[in-house]
Amino acid sequence: MNQNRPTAPSDTTTGPDTATISRYLLPLDGPTREDLLAALRSAADTSLAALTCPPCAAGVCPDAQHQPRLQQIRAWRNLATDIARLPATDRSDEPLIHFDADACRAWLLAGAADTAGIDDGFSTEDLTIAAGLDELLSLLNTDATQHAWRPAPHVQDVLIWRTADGDGVDGGGVLTVDLNYLGERVRLASLHQGFDDFTADAATSGTDAAVEALAHVAAILNREHANLLRATAYPPSDATDETDNDGAFTVVGVWVDDEPIPVGVIAGRHDVSGGDGERFGQGVWAATVDADDERDAEQAAVAVVREHDQ
Repeated sequence: MNQNRPTAPSDTTTGPDTATISRYLLPLDGPTREDLLAALRSAADTSLAALTCPPCAAGVCPDAQHQPRLQQIRAWRNLATDIARLPATDRSDEPLIHFDADACRAWLLAGAADTAGIDDGFSTEDLTIAAGLDELLSLLNTDATQHAWRPAPHVQDVLIWRTADGDGVDGGGVLTVDLNYLGERVRLASLHQGFDDFTADAATSGTDAAVEALAHVAAILNREHANLLRATAYPPSDATDETDNDGAFTVVGVWVDDEPIPVGVIAGRHDVSGGDGERFGQGVWAATVDADDERDAEQAAVAVVREHDQ
């Protein structure tokens, strides 16, 4: 969690309000995520056991004295559920959707192809792939028994929105995926996928085309999700407070009333030439110095220039 963000208020008697807390949830790295989930679940289980009340365990306890503790237990469990649905920041290289081509083929041959109407007419040449994917994705979104298509926990639906040109069906579409992201429903969309984007060979049809098309859908949505994580990372994964300049800075400046005035600092060692001699009649200067930061570099450069001017 980002420690610089505000935290939700907590009442030690009634427990935190999960509706308030969820507004401050941020993606967690793997170890922190698992530790926090384990702590919340352990706290809930331990507190429930301490009540030694069978009706509490069954969720039907009418005892008013137990209600504050039960409310707190429910809040912890709801919070754990929310956290489990969030994307983890250290898994931006993990696919949003795991796709297994072999498992997909087996699933299709076991009956899914017949259910979705996938036959030899499912092909690029017949402009039928987008329509067939509509049926296949609907099955994958609801079939908990298949192992070919395994979306991350925060994925809700994957859809294809078929498109048409001026003459009617164009055989293509736009892919979308709905996510539970930071407590909100977010829909990511791909660029338009043409009728010939789903398979490498226009002659591929039937089950072979279905496997290839679903692999394409997974790859496109994985790419869009990776782009989202890179764009919203906090802090950015490639951010650094260190400047790769070996501690050197090049300072440029001008002479004003016989004083060297710095006007710019460049990280690293650079050759500097030119300058507006007409505007700055007393001249311009540049110096490369070793320093901890830009401010120290300016001060060191001024001292060097003054020494050389003596």
